[in-house]
Amino acid sequence: EDVHFASQQLGFRLCSLYSSPEMCRLSIGRFVTHLVKNTQQAAAGDRSTKLRVFCAHDSTLLCLLSAFGVVHMLGGEWPPYASTLRLDLMQRESDGEHVVIVRFNGQVLGAGGQSGDTWSLSELEALERGFGCCD
Repeated sequence: EDVHFASQQLGFRLCSLYSSPEMCRLSIGRFVTHLVKNTQQAAAGDRSTKLRVFCAHDSTLLCLLSAFGVVHMLGGEWPPYASTLRLDLMQRESDGEHVVIVRFNGQVLGAGGQSGDTWSLSELEALERGFGCCD
């Protein structure tokens, strides 16, 4: 019970901290830029890398979920142990458009926490522009 309460309190405080766009930009902005650029390169036909794996602390994951606009799905709690955030680049057969499926612990996350199961590349690019980061 005490551990659960402490987890809730810490999760709530960090969610509040990372809800500030400036704090989120300073904390995770360069990494978001890196993710978006990798995705753009793969969509443009760069087949040199088929899989990228990044490891992060739970606090970094919390900030990344905030950047993606989906931190609310944690309900103010700390991410569970061994959580995963997965981005899959797909090309739709119907129109050839590249889309990204974002999953947190297996649950599909729509763009900005909205309904839907894919993010367009333009939605990811808009996310990156919102951080105003550079190389």
